[in-house]
Amino acid sequence: MVNEDGTMSPRSRRDLVFAVRSPHLFLVKRDSPCRLVFKHGRDLKRIQAPTLSQDCAVSLDKVFSGELLSHPGNAICHDVEIKANSIILGDQTKLCDDLAGSVQFVYDGKKLGAVIDGKCKYFLINALGVDIGGDSVNIYLVRDESKAIFKHEFEFGLHWIINDDGSISPAELPTHSIGIHCVSSNERVLTEDQHLQARVAAKRHVRIHRGQSLKRSIRTIRFLRLIL
Repeated sequence: MVNEDGTMSPRSRRDLVFAVRSPHLFLVKRDSPCRLVFKHGRDLKRIQAPTLSQDCAVSLDKVFSGELLSHPGNAICHDVEIKANSIILGDQTKLCDDLAGSVQFVYDGKKLGAVIDGKCKYFLINALGVDIGGDSVNIYLVRDESKAIFKHEFEFGLHWIINDDGSISPAELPTHSIGIHCVSSNERVLTEDQHLQARVAAKRHVRIHRGQSLKRSIRTIRFLRLIL
């Protein structure tokens, strides 16, 4: 039913109203009004950390919050855990109005890490390899030891470019940047051709690795046949 203030509620729960949940992050066009502009994007680009690795110590003067200029009062936060084969890989990311709960980011020129208690605990990734029909590419925070498992599922991209306006783009797809779904926007996030190109770029190193593994397996089989 429609309330006096224009909101809508179920008849059995007048204390509740229909609303939009905190949006998850994915890739949008670089010029989209739905893109996210980070308050400290330029700082992350200017004050870079040494090469990041799992659980490495990070100087706090290189750590900046995920607060946003494009959406004042909002920041990037952790969301629900993601799993594969019952193994926790990391978290989804979302927009939230809890500045105190913002992800604390560090950047080494390629990877964006999430810092907890002075150590790099997660890495921001884009799932360019997931088959989503050319619609959206989700953004996750994963632990480094999950990469081998996660690649078999999504074959993601770990490298990011911080743009001059404070938006952040995947190195494999600089024509797009991190954003959210806008309720008033009906734009298609990725065309099928763009999504295919991005997936090819993200999977190239995986094909090379699998080819090398296959060659090693063939050599091992030939060797075993000789000695058995």
